[in-house]
Amino acid sequence: MKFAISSTLFTAILSSYTFAQGSTPSAIATALSKDNIIPDVLPAGFVPEIELNVSWVGRSMEYGTEYFPYNNETNALPVINFAADANAYYTLSLVDPDAPSRADPFRAQVRHYLSVNIKGSDIASGNSTSTPYLAPRPFAGCGRKRFVWVLARQPSILPELSITTARPGFSIAKFVSENNMKLIAANYFEVESSPANICTVPNAAPTPKTIAAALSKDGVISDVLPADFVPEIELNVSYVNRTMSYGTEYFPYINETDSLPVISYAADANAYYTLSLVDPDAPSRANPFRAQVRHYLSVNIKGSDLASGNSTSTPYLAPRPFAGCGRKRFVWVLARQPSILPELS
Repeated sequence: MKFAISSTLFTAILSSYTFAQGSTPSAIATALSKDNIIPDVLPAGFVPEIELNVSWVGRSMEYGTEYFPYNNETNALPVINFAADANAYYTLSLVDPDAPSRADPFRAQVRHYLSVNIKGSDIASGNSTSTPYLAPRPFAGCGRKRFVWVLARQPSILPELSITTARPGFSIAKFVSENNMKLIAANYFEVESSPANICTVPNAAPTPKTIAAALSKDGVISDVLPADFVPEIELNVSYVNRTMSYGTEYFPYINETDSLPVISYAADANAYYTLSLVDPDAPSRANPFRAQVRHYLSVNIKGSDLASGNSTSTPYLAPRPFAGCGRKRFVWVLARQPSILPELS
């Protein structure tokens, strides 16, 4: 006696093996879209063919699970499995679309892992293409970030690939397309960076967007600067040999701010600038009825020669908040003038 199985029934049976109970292709696509993995990493319209199961420290990744790299949870490759065709070849990748931060992902995507020519589900059989596993460890101050595991099926075994050793600026979707693969599964997790005033890549200057984000975080935009402000250059300020980093705390009662700080910026030698220090929280942030207090105002500064400026009857007044007024902000502001200014009243 022969039994016939319809293609529809066969597809349903296969789906029960490739997706866990309650995890359907459309449900997974919805989960990936909810936090913008689609379309930030995967193309719009992506629907998985199988489920990508990932687990660190005995905790399954459930499309947005938080792991804790500072507790060493992601130090090693996780346990990964998927419903593989034993005779097919696969590519597996881990990418960071929020490098260095979700607010300013100018280095994205960073390639944390890329292995090609994985035979079936034997991860160890793959070739890491000069991209061995780099554990996620976000830079301080960069906030909450997403990391995405992506699986693609290859048309066949791939020949020797030439891939740059530089990890930033990668696109897994582009890599898959260029090598005639098909995206078939994805999963993602989140991590939280350690706190800091600003998200900065080591040995690199902060970007304008990163600086604007730091100024917005504590309300300097829009309490002092307009809502659409984005800096053109960085204003470097240092009191008592401690660099000001967008919210650094100084201690006026031990005389740290008694004198003008060391200030530098990338100036046009032929341009004129205005430099000011203002207190937007006078006398307190809770009740700033005297704001802004002008603690310093110098105009007609030629280039970066601060001594060439005119203090406009506003020589430096050291910050020294009144007792009981709480934590306060003081803001240094630099502006480029259209030309030298006449005598000001």
